[in-house]
Amino acid sequence: MDRQHLAGRTGLAVFLLTATLSPPDGRAFRDGQSFEAAAITHHSAGTPISPLEVTPAQLRAAGWSILIMTMYAYEIRPYQIVCPEWIRTELYDVWAKLPEGTKKEETHAMVRNLLAERFKLTTHWVIREGPAYELVLRPSGLKLKPSSEGEPRKTLISMGGYVYAQATTLTQFCDILAPHLQRPVLDRTSTEGRFDITIQPGPDFIRLAIPGESTSMPSGSQVPEAPLDTSLYPELKALGLELRSIRASVKYLVIDSVQKDPTAN
Repeated sequence: MDRQHLAGRTGLAVFLLTATLSPPDGRAFRDGQSFEAAAITHHSAGTPISPLEVTPAQLRAAGWSILIMTMYAYEIRPYQIVCPEWIRTELYDVWAKLPEGTKKEETHAMVRNLLAERFKLTTHWVIREGPAYELVLRPSGLKLKPSSEGEPRKTLISMGGYVYAQATTLTQFCDILAPHLQRPVLDRTSTEGRFDITIQPGPDFIRLAIPGESTSMPSGSQVPEAPLDTSLYPELKALGLELRSIRASVKYLVIDSVQKDPTAN
């Protein structure tokens, strides 16, 4: 995969770092929120990839996979989606006109409806035991100093594997790690406060968060098994932190049916 393609996908993945769980019913539905107009076409190979852009007037992205659309629509992470292989790799260009006065948070429901209408997407939720991590303090104690920056928090992630989280709680830090580890990360540190956290685990850590780059999500309806990542261990050890592999109840969105070609614009 070329650097431009990788950067485009990374931008979309990072955009969803702080996503939360969606409404409980994953079946195709309409809740009255739709775009005024929408155009979806297959992305042409070799043309630029651009991350999602939402303005007061429109939503657009070039090189958006159905997996990434589903992540945005349901506000979940890639490890929570059980889907056929092609859903991660088939790319589309999407443009949609927003009704006047639409709030950005309302566009998630609009994309859910768009997927149901144009791709005939149907889904259901399952809760199963799956791989997870817990973040704990090492016996040596926490090596982080409280942040002097306060709100708002800021997160910077580079393609080279550099992660900087400013004024971040350890629970929020777990949310930052989760997409890259492809499994939930639970905060078991019992530590309050905000910290400035810097780690540099390397580019492989960043690549794991890019839908389509990992092999941890099989096709069919099996719950995905995530790879055990070790690049973080020395970085976290220096901060007085440690990751432990555990099993936990995880909510997965299973894609039951979806068509590769969208209906006509």
